[in-house]
Amino acid sequence: MAPTIYEMDEGSAYEAGYSEGLEAGTLLGAAQERERFAAIVRLCENNRRHLAGAVDLALALPDITAERAVEMASRLFNAADASARSKLPASSYLMGSFPDPLSRFGG
Repeated sequence: MAPTIYEMDEGSAYEAGYSEGLEAGTLLGAAQERERFAAIVRLCENNRRHLAGAVDLALALPDITAERAVEMASRLFNAADASARSKLPASSYLMGSFPDPLSRFGG
């Protein structure tokens, strides 16, 4: 039978409490990580590309939140999609809705 904390000397009681605290902290940390990755899956809404990118970011950067990981992955893939367009959208400046900046020089 293991001795109670009151029967242990100070050093071994400290070690027992420390290891018990580490065990509880590890379980709590694992639960928080499971919740963070579950939130990433929920936030990606059936978009596998964003999910893969967000999970990679979450693994590489453990301090960022699930929302931030999904936002960063979404921006990355949305920017890649925009640059891969065969025809870029026409801006209002190119369509001539603004006056020509060189017209005051007679051009």
